[in-house]
Amino acid sequence: MEWTSITLAIREIISRPAVRWVSAPGLAGDRVQVDVELDLGFGDRWIAEGQSPTGTLPVERVRLDFSDGFPGRAPVPSLRPDFSRQHAHFQPGFTHDQRPVPCIVFGDLDEFLAVRGIGGFIDQLVLWLQSAAAGTLSRGPNWEPMRRDSVRDSIACDASAVRQHLNRKAGYAFLRTTFRRDLDKDELTSRFTGTLGKRVAIEGHLKTLLVSDRRLGPETGLALVLWADKEVGGEVVTDDEFRPDDVVDTRTFLEQLDRFRMQGSWHRAIAHLRQCADGQINSGVAPLPVVLLARRPIPLPDGSQIELIGYLAQVSLPAEDQAPDEVRPLACYEDIRPGLLRRLSGELGTPSPWALLGAGSVGSNIAMHRARSGSAPTVVADKRWLRPHNAARHALYPASSGWMDHKANELSAAIDSLGYETQPVQGDHVVLTRMLNEVEGPKVDWLLNTTGSTVAREWMAGPEGTRNSRVIEAGLFDSGDVGFLTIEGAVRNPDCGELWGAIYERAFEDPGLGQSVFRSGGQLEFVALGQGCDSATMIMSDAHLGAMTAPMSEVMASASPETSHGEIHILTRSGYGLDHKVISVAPYERLPLEGLEGWEVSISPRVLEDMTADVERWPGVETGGVLVGWHSPIAQRLFVTGLVDAPRDSTRSRSEFVLGVDGLTAALADIGERTSGAVYCLGTWHSHLGPAEPSGTDRTSASVVGLYEARPMTLIVRGSDGLRAISTSERTPAGWISGDGE
Repeated sequence: MEWTSITLAIREIISRPAVRWVSAPGLAGDRVQVDVELDLGFGDRWIAEGQSPTGTLPVERVRLDFSDGFPGRAPVPSLRPDFSRQHAHFQPGFTHDQRPVPCIVFGDLDEFLAVRGIGGFIDQLVLWLQSAAAGTLSRGPNWEPMRRDSVRDSIACDASAVRQHLNRKAGYAFLRTTFRRDLDKDELTSRFTGTLGKRVAIEGHLKTLLVSDRRLGPETGLALVLWADKEVGGEVVTDDEFRPDDVVDTRTFLEQLDRFRMQGSWHRAIAHLRQCADGQINSGVAPLPVVLLARRPIPLPDGSQIELIGYLAQVSLPAEDQAPDEVRPLACYEDIRPGLLRRLSGELGTPSPWALLGAGSVGSNIAMHRARSGSAPTVVADKRWLRPHNAARHALYPASSGWMDHKANELSAAIDSLGYETQPVQGDHVVLTRMLNEVEGPKVDWLLNTTGSTVAREWMAGPEGTRNSRVIEAGLFDSGDVGFLTIEGAVRNPDCGELWGAIYERAFEDPGLGQSVFRSGGQLEFVALGQGCDSATMIMSDAHLGAMTAPMSEVMASASPETSHGEIHILTRSGYGLDHKVISVAPYERLPLEGLEGWEVSISPRVLEDMTADVERWPGVETGGVLVGWHSPIAQRLFVTGLVDAPRDSTRSRSEFVLGVDGLTAALADIGERTSGAVYCLGTWHSHLGPAEPSGTDRTSASVVGLYEARPMTLIVRGSDGLRAISTSERTPAGWISGDGE
């Protein structure tokens, strides 16, 4: 367990305005648990009543479970067991001790933590609780479908065609399904991925229904679609109560059917299935996807009032018991549609051997551009599975085996159809880089990262990523109108994290680029992929994407291992053309952060030049100023990207520099506003006329600064013999209790 990161996180949690109290961290199995009391800022009436109208308390105690992957993996927040779940934005199921888990962001929580930090995480949790108190989590023009964020099993279908069965009288329909299973374990603990077809007669599909065959798929079988019996008088059944999905076993599944008034339809369907199976097949267990068609009072985001709620049941045949053996949630996705199927093409030169991290839109297009020109990646790594919506912009061949496998497998298969032997890796940046660093692993000159992941970038710039091959990173800003490609320097200096800091420097100076890089919102949109499933993605045509990735591929092809400096390539769309700018980046100065073991400070060449200029401007006396940039708990580094000149009321002498305050707050606020909070104060620096040995006054000043800032900060001393960096953060907080709590 990485205790330093957790300690720093707790220190920052304590600093948040809504935090009343924080418990001492405690081990619970393989996790560290911390309780946090949050004051939700209720008005006098709710405080007098002791709760909001929805039952939310004025001060809610939330538990945070930190895993060994922190800070690369977000802690899991959970609420008191009796917290009302009649809200939108709850994860399905509970923790092991029956605590509900709120869904506090509409996207990847790990990425949210990496970008906003643990302070932003706590602020978002407070906002969620305040919305729950006001009853506004579910408010909106559309019905919020049941969440399926962490569900591993899925089935793709034409939702409109499936909904058409609702008008039939029987209350159920059997559909043909094609599916793939991971059969390393028993059926209900393996992964199930399938597609729904047309309505079929049961008898013709019984022979392929049982799992006793245990082939590695794809296989064919049956799926069951259920809808409610009509009420007395012929009125349709509408369910207008929002509840997250609690189905975890047979009992809760039958309770769900009863809630939607589908128990009768279920029993008739299973009786029909077993009647057909009797005497036709031997006893066995069949995987049976079940899709409930639940009518809602208002339309869902796709405009229909019929929600598709999926489950994967294990049914014994031809046994007489009407209940399934096991049940678990199943995600329903929209199947591939003609509007999603687009391809692109391009031709490039031949680069050095390389590996690809991220087989998504950008990564797959660059890989296929390169493969068609005669140089494909030797390794393709991605931790995610393909979903139908990926067909819109993924550069895969029609001969690929379908949309039911890992992205890495499918992209490798597409590349291999051109005669290559590309190794797929079903894993993330950690899995890939450790494999490449093995003695017997493939040797590459470049590692192309197209994930757009802050976690991946900062991990590769951190202590565990130091043995990587040189990293090239490619991605898009501003709805695809601005692209960037960074190439690390020799011996990975500057590395990918420092080059990101150089992008910040350039964007701060260039208002047009800054609008694309720093603006909050407008870059990503959430696209409905299926009932209860959405994804953050840029909206653009396949041709638009190709216009950006084709030149990226050419730039990468020209990258030379002999280049010493780093490079940043900025591509800006102008009408139907592109503007291309190249920025050369010299190596960074890296200093150990004294007082915070394992941490470093990276100082850009521009900042070093500005320090030198300031010292030359004030000969014979000490001078200094304020450091700005950002910090990364994942990389364990402070990235210094700029300086703020010392205020006019600062004093300089041969023995001392005292930083003034006139206008400093406004200057830092302006930087924060112009960068949407991406760049902020990291500490101070000052010069010595002699060696850079920190004085007692320096160390005292550093500790005082650390008392007023939860994030790690530094004091840099510039002397005749170089630079020293001192941490202004205490290793451990003075106490675990904050505010007026227990």
